[in-house]
Amino acid sequence: MKIQLLLTCPLMLILSYSSYSQEYSYTHYDVKDGLAGSNVYCITQDKQGFLWIGTDAGLSRYDGTHFKNFTLEEGLPDIEVLQIFSDSRDRIWMGPFSKSICYYAQGKIHNQDNDPVLAKIHLRSNIHAFAEDRQGNIMV
Repeated sequence: MKIQLLLTCPLMLILSYSSYSQEYSYTHYDVKDGLAGSNVYCITQDKQGFLWIGTDAGLSRYDGTHFKNFTLEEGLPDIEVLQIFSDSRDRIWMGPFSKSICYYAQGKIHNQDNDPVLAKIHLRSNIHAFAEDRQGNIMV
């Protein structure tokens, strides 16, 4: 019995030394890859699988291969997007730094200048979070 134990211990040490664990695969994306900005504040995924990334230089939509960026020219009220949320109706809600609210739907950014409901909302501070209830109401 002692001989088996003496033979088994070195064998276990040799096998554990030679075994390797699996390593995770990471990909680092940056501005040179097409991301809008290098500081990422928030991220969400919509029903179609797009990743929406709020940065210090705009909003990025990633399809797994390419980035599409949105800035002031596309209708963002502010270049910095601090909060982002995907709702059940596939709208992407955003809380920019400028104490405003906007959302992306049907290929367009809806903001307080082009949406009468959003024009009625006057925020006193930045948005900290979004949520949706069972009836589809968006809470800020």
